[in-house]
This record gives sequence, structure tokens and C-alpha cells, in this order.
Amino acid sequence: MEKTYYNFREQARTAQETHEKPLHDKVWRIFDIIAAVFALLISLPILLAIAITIKFENWKAPIFFKQKRVGKDGELFYMYKFRSMYVDAEAQLAKLQAQNEMDGHMFKMKDDPRITRVGKWIRKTSLDEFPQFINILKGDMSFVGPRPPLMTEYANYTSHEKKASPRNTRMYRFVASQWQKQPDF
Repeated sequence: MEKTYYNFREQARTAQETHEKPLHDKVWRIFDIIAAVFALLISLPILLAIAITIKFENWKAPIFFKQKRVGKDGELFYMYKFRSMYVDAEAQLAKLQAQNEMDGHMFKMKDDPRITRVGKWIRKTSLDEFPQFINILKGDMSFVGPRPPLMTEYANYTSHEKKASPRNTRMYRFVASQWQKQPDF
């Protein structure tokens, strides 16, 4: 009886070249869908309460904040969050850059004047991130891994960062990231 040997490196290279999705990606996607549906159903009362509270704080402002991010293969998508800042927060960012307390491309400062009262609470509890379950259901993001960069952040990456960084545009986008490791201000 003749033994058959498989060249796994060759198979992996061939799969990568033909852009075939390995079984692992399909199983992970199924997990993402099931977990996101479960999380949304369990947290629905909390999400509704947050949405109502945000509306009471400013009736005319939207409940959700959406922001373009760079995803897999350079695909742009909108990442959703509960609105935790005033509507004109993006316009105020340039004025506050000198007070940035983070190194690199990210912006964060203690007592950021752009954050609403409700926003301070939902950020401290990370509840502002819950609408990203919608991104998971849409296939824009997954649960664990590097956070998708803003277009402006990605534009500032060096060629080495673009190739070597886990934020490489060939990677999937994820909900849990280094922001969860950052200390709360």
C-alpha cells in the first residue's frame, strides 16, 4: 500500500494565491454571527435604554456615530458606535491635537471637552462599542484582534507598518483591540 504525503506549505501557498477561505475562517464567521446575535438579544434592554438616554441629552443629534475605517484588502466600511461626543467633535479635533496624550497616530486626552455627559459613562463602561455587533453581523468586523484604523491613521503608517502591522489591510477587522487595554481617563 502506497503512502500519500501532503505538502501543507504548498497547499497553504496555493490557497493563499487563489484567495480560498480556509475552513478556520468559515467556522470563525459562524461563531461571530451566533455570538453577535446572542449578545444583541441579551443586551437589547440596555441598548434601548442607552439610545433613549442619548436622545434625551440632545433630541436633534443622532443616536449612532459612524466612521469610515480601513478594512480587509483596503475595503472601506462604516464602523458604528453609540454617539458619545457632541456632533461637531470631529471639527474640534484639530484644535485639540496639541493636548494629545497618546503616542503615534491615535488621539486621546483626559477630560476631553468633546465628550457628552452620557458619553463619559458609556465610554467608561465600554457600552458605546455595542453597536459594533451590527458590524459583526454585516461581516465588516470580527470579535477579537486589531482594531480597524481610520483612513487618516492608515495614511500615516509607514510602508513597514502597513506590511508588518496586524492592522495590515489584508487582515480582518476586529472589535476587541488595544483600546480595551488602555487605562480609563
